[in-house]
Amino acid sequence: MTGRLLLAFCVLSVAALSFLLGGAVMVIGLPPSQSMRGAVNAMLGQLIPAPDRDPGSAYNAIFKLWVTPRSAEAGVTRIDRDAVEPGYTLYTDLTAEEARLVDIDGHLVHRWSLPLEKIWAPDDDAPAPADYEALRWEKVRIFPDGSLMAVVMASNATPYGRALVRIDRESHLVWKNLAHIHHDFDIAPDGRIFALSHRLSDEVPRACPSCRPPSSRISCWC
Repeated sequence: MTGRLLLAFCVLSVAALSFLLGGAVMVIGLPPSQSMRGAVNAMLGQLIPAPDRDPGSAYNAIFKLWVTPRSAEAGVTRIDRDAVEPGYTLYTDLTAEEARLVDIDGHLVHRWSLPLEKIWAPDDDAPAPADYEALRWEKVRIFPDGSLMAVVMASNATPYGRALVRIDRESHLVWKNLAHIHHDFDIAPDGRIFALSHRLSDEVPRACPSCRPPSSRISCWC
């Protein structure tokens, strides 16, 4: 009986020590931590329902993408007409794949929107995003003819960024680039487009010789 108790104590001690060491690895950020975190997130992505942008959802409890609004008020809730510049405001948010142009009082002047199926075709080299990725427009730019350029982002995807698209005034797709473009872009006077992109690489960058794959796969922000 004493031998069995000693064996059980040893097993529990090893399990507790392993748990503590695993937690320390994750907190400190030692090389295995990124692989472990990726495996955990992949498992959660399969087990937890797709995000519904509900702050109380199980998905949001893990990934913390949305918060409860501070107020039920919407639109322009306060305005100082002596301090504000006249004109229109173009904006996007996390609620949809769209951009809105509003006047100084918050009235909608124009709206651009392009659903997922209008961007990705079955024969595209880049696969269409999964349902759980929660697409949104992160950066938009309007042109004199009413067309719009937008960076299409996803809340839970790696590599980061999904596409750069241009649509006309009526939200018809003009062209698309399905590279992993994210956050921002700029257009040179000659029409060239400069954008940030993301890729994963197993090569050790010269600037970070301590980054050693495959224990820590490297994110390259270009």
